[in-house]
Amino acid sequence: MGGISLFVEPNDASNADIYINEELKGKAPLVLPLMIGNYKVTAKKGNYLDVIEQFSIGENEQKKLTLSLLTYEGSRLQTANKWGTVKWIGFICTALSGGASYYFKMTADKTMIVISRQH
Repeated sequence: MGGISLFVEPNDASNADIYINEELKGKAPLVLPLMIGNYKVTAKKGNYLDVIEQFSIGENEQKKLTLSLLTYEGSRLQTANKWGTVKWIGFICTALSGGASYYFKMTADKTMIVISRQH
């Protein structure tokens, strides 16, 4: 036997329904004794997106798991922020590549001038 302590965040999402392997076990926060094995936990709460996590329990193991629920709006903002960051990283990489290309071209041109003067 083992067990799990399940919590949800944010606090507004407390009392979310907790399902273990698609069977309703109660409302968060929740402490459950479980047999050794692999499990899927799902947290569901109105106005929030469902959260699904996989976990395993070993012999005499007591796990603590906190599930972070997002509203649809929060999920959209998180995705928008991620893509905003990706765009900036792409822009910086492009600028650095362009600068490196220019530097190496100028260095190669200077080398060619020196070599041609020696011959």
